[in-house]
Amino acid sequence: MSEASAMLEREHDLAVFREALDALADGSGGCVFVYGAPGMGKSLLLASLRREARARGLRVLAARGSAMESSYAFGVVRQILARLFHRRSGQPLAGLAPAAARPTGERLPRSAGIDDGTGGCLELDGLYRLLAEESRLEPVVLAIDDLHWADESSLRFLNYLQPRLDHLPVLIATCLRPPEPGTRTHLLDRLLNSEKARVVRPAPLSPRAAGTLLSALLAGPPDPDFARACHRATAGNPLLLRELALAVTAEGLAPTDGNSHRVLGIGAAAVSRRVGDRLDGLPAASVRLAESIAVLDGRALATDVARLAGLTSPEAGRGAALLEEGHLIRALRREGEGMRYEYVHPLVQAAVYDRIDPARRTRYHARAAELFTGSHEGAESAAAHLLRIPATGDPETIATLWRAARDAWGRSSPEETLTYLRRCLAEPMEREQRRSVLLSAASARQLIDVGSAAAYLEEALALTRDVRETARLRWVLGGVLLLSQQAERAHEVWCQALSVLPADEIDLRGRLQASLINIPLVMPGRPDLLAYAGELGDPPEHDSLGARGLACVRAAVEAFDGNPHAVSRLDSCDVLVHETDPRPPEEFSVPEASTESWQVCSWLVLLMADDHRIVDRLAESVDIARRLRAPRALSAAHCFRGLARLWRGELAEARKDLVTALDTVELANVDVGRPFIVAYLAETLMETGDLGAAEAALDAAGCPSPPPPGGQLSFLLHARARWLRLVGRFDEALEAALLAGERWAAHGGRNPAGVPWQSEAALSLRALGRHDEARRYAAEELALAVRWGAPRALGRALRVSGIVAPEGAAIGRLEESVTVLRGSAAHLELAYSLVELGTSQRERGQADGLRHLDEGLRWAVRCGAGALATRARRELASAGSRKRPAGGPQKLNPSEYRSCALAAQGMTNREIAHRLSLTVKTVEGHLSSSYRKLDITGRRELAAVLSGTLGTLPAPRGSGHA
Repeated sequence: MSEASAMLEREHDLAVFREALDALADGSGGCVFVYGAPGMGKSLLLASLRREARARGLRVLAARGSAMESSYAFGVVRQILARLFHRRSGQPLAGLAPAAARPTGERLPRSAGIDDGTGGCLELDGLYRLLAEESRLEPVVLAIDDLHWADESSLRFLNYLQPRLDHLPVLIATCLRPPEPGTRTHLLDRLLNSEKARVVRPAPLSPRAAGTLLSALLAGPPDPDFARACHRATAGNPLLLRELALAVTAEGLAPTDGNSHRVLGIGAAAVSRRVGDRLDGLPAASVRLAESIAVLDGRALATDVARLAGLTSPEAGRGAALLEEGHLIRALRREGEGMRYEYVHPLVQAAVYDRIDPARRTRYHARAAELFTGSHEGAESAAAHLLRIPATGDPETIATLWRAARDAWGRSSPEETLTYLRRCLAEPMEREQRRSVLLSAASARQLIDVGSAAAYLEEALALTRDVRETARLRWVLGGVLLLSQQAERAHEVWCQALSVLPADEIDLRGRLQASLINIPLVMPGRPDLLAYAGELGDPPEHDSLGARGLACVRAAVEAFDGNPHAVSRLDSCDVLVHETDPRPPEEFSVPEASTESWQVCSWLVLLMADDHRIVDRLAESVDIARRLRAPRALSAAHCFRGLARLWRGELAEARKDLVTALDTVELANVDVGRPFIVAYLAETLMETGDLGAAEAALDAAGCPSPPPPGGQLSFLLHARARWLRLVGRFDEALEAALLAGERWAAHGGRNPAGVPWQSEAALSLRALGRHDEARRYAAEELALAVRWGAPRALGRALRVSGIVAPEGAAIGRLEESVTVLRGSAAHLELAYSLVELGTSQRERGQADGLRHLDEGLRWAVRCGAGALATRARRELASAGSRKRPAGGPQKLNPSEYRSCALAAQGMTNREIAHRLSLTVKTVEGHLSSSYRKLDITGRRELAAVLSGTLGTLPAPRGSGHA
């Protein structure tokens, strides 16, 4: 069949590919997905793209997912990188799955803890950097067939790569079929539903095109009724049409109208029938070879296929030639690899595999596992076959599955790890061995779905005899239960542990006490446990995890209440609760979910106190989470670093951190912490003036009405209250603010540094004309802020108090707000207070109004607070100010400003790109645009222009600072 016949009615689909290749040649990457049922010609379309890309001189890196390899960590990615590494060094990449290459010592790249704001965890950032480096040499096409069978690690990488393609010359081109019922599809759904994705859906062939294809396959045109019958029998599926034509030819059936009634019977099982007919006519050796290729999933090395089939190399070669002649398989030889065999289509492979007797199929898989155990292919190759056979009680099976799980764990692949451990648990084992596997399964499961780890822990607990170990596992189990919002069950488990704990276990006692106190900070309704925190007294001097955790949660209880003693309590535990795990990455560790909550407690205390230590704490926490390859901890660290940057007025950096936190949560399929992230992201978007995006973020949080009591939703409710006020829905805004205050109080919260609901309510009340109530709420918040004493909360409370105050008291309060905030790190709050002060002074005819408005505008521009900057400009225009030239730096957007500021300090474009996590091309675009806006010719003039406008404002910080 000619290529033209194969591409019938695919002109539109091919045009989409050509457009993507044109954009790639111009430096813009993209994603094209060919989506459709088996046999619709998806692979042919992808092959056409590969040919055209190579004809254009582009680099093509090809891979294919397969059912057998879906459990291999980074299996598809390693196929791609094997070719890339071979091009670089002439050597294959280490640790690859059978479909890739043999080890030589070079490992998959890691990000080495680089903190560039992209959230590179689980090797994703290292892989991205490697691909980005290669694409700078020449554009790259990643051509991936059968993506629906790709392993989850590779899908996470593609999800990580996809949003970074705007300025990266990489095209992702893939084929996939609709998912089967019961399969996990969230990563595929994210790829397909991205705004960057273009989805090509090959349509069934029309009756006319089907007739044309049949003419080519049957060596002559069929009669019209016969052609229509073939079209109906196959629903226009090109592969089925081809198989039907081959079956018609094999049976010697003339394509006449008189034979139309026989078409349906032939076409119903055309593929399986043709496969059976071909195999039945072949020697036994060829049949064994065909079955071995199907068992090894179609892309196995020829040498491995021969070993599994029990054939010599010459015998295997003769058998493969017969299978090729029968249009069942094709032989492939790629750079750096030996000869491989693959079936011409997955449906053909499935037909061969399905016709193998089940008992013989089990023997094939058992033999394959034996062949790969201890070989260069690695434990995962053997384990993939052990997954297909029932439990045997063989100790070697358990050992192989354990090694495969450990290897997958070392490559940050908890899904694959858990697959091997589940299969391991199907085998009979001694008590201690089973307990060890259960704890390892809990380690993997808590990275995927923290709540479902409890079942493994409870079974391990039932197998534990030691009193101290029992108490420790109950502490771990309680942390998992609390994070899955089973607070009462967690309380019960922790109290049981305390009741039997030996008196000399000071560290574990502190851990359990800290966990109990943490309950009301996560789930409301237990004021008795807040009181319990005050009844404990000062803990004994003991430098342990338990002592540090206890200090963190007690400090949080005090900080939520607004007690300034909270910060000094943290001074006794200056070491991070999360410390670097000294064990090698392939070793498992039992999940200690409680410590993450303790860490968040310490962050919130320091954040609410405007303590400078939080900058280093959060930066170190991001690095530690990367090294531990813990997505939940990484998302939390990025989330609260985003909050720190939001409160400090670094909105571009805050948004980057918060988007990374949300991406990490979604890629890991972990919902813990989502309300925090969405609340802070919505606040950041509101500050930039993007109310539509803020609304979308809040809606995506899916917060029901009324909201449930758990999950610290007071932050989310406060963000919604503010959005409702900004869009003029003041009654709803007031209701949301009061509900936020109710939820905050339920967690023991009174401190406005955490949730300033009273000032938010006051602003809505003022808009509704209820001035006395507004002043009462503002006064309550001001009194609490004075008690707490941190500049950001106090400056805000003073500003809102000034806004709602009677006319004679307004300016004094606003001036006091500016005084409190000046010199602090709360630059955004300072910008607001300056604009409010300047507006009030201008309205009263005071000369200082313009000066304060001008300074407030400069701070707003510096922070990237677009809405506030617009208001300040409007106030200046109302006053008739002509101080700012039209082409001044206030016209720069925040990204342009940061690039210019770093360029003015003498950084090269590449240094700026690394500092701000941008491409060099993007930095060049920022600078070129800025030169036009500033009416200057180059970077030598930047320093003078920026310094002349910003006066004494501090130098801008890069993305590496919080």
